[in-house]
Amino acid sequence: MSVFLNVKAKFYVDLPQYEIGNLSMATKIDIAGRLLKYDATLGGIILAYKNVMPLQKLAFCYADSPFLHIPMEATFLVFRPVKDCQLPGTVTYISQSAVSLQIFDYFEANLDIEDLKTKWTFDDNKWYRNREYFGEGDNLVVKVTQIFPSPDGISLEVQIVGKSESPSKPTNDDQEFPNDE
Repeated sequence: MSVFLNVKAKFYVDLPQYEIGNLSMATKIDIAGRLLKYDATLGGIILAYKNVMPLQKLAFCYADSPFLHIPMEATFLVFRPVKDCQLPGTVTYISQSAVSLQIFDYFEANLDIEDLKTKWTFDDNKWYRNREYFGEGDNLVVKVTQIFPSPDGISLEVQIVGKSESPSKPTNDDQEFPNDE
């Protein structure tokens, strides 16, 4: 299962009176404010959008609000990791008391340090387990154990599955959006 999903969703654009006649620009501004943020309705982080269309030709107003509210629909590309999914990560910080990673060079992930200490030992700014080791800048495959919405989008708590030779890049080379819904 991919952690990148196409999700068709309804939303409202609040069109200021001075933008009447320019729905396209108001829609772009509205969606731009949602990009790279966690959206509880979609259950993940909005990365991109396409196929934006108004759902009706009429707008409505609330009491004394100076905005026209226009129902819209679009297809959003959403990053939605789930518990136990495996993701590529790059170690960005390492110490005896913390390990931080970046998933796909953007999303923050942290290792549960107490769990790590039961299986690994720290020495010379690296974590060791038998003949395996990792340090800052190394690529790992990790399993998601917890997901937290955060002000920066999303924060993941992960466990190490193993070391990886490839950097953490999405592997969807042939399509702008994946086809999973």
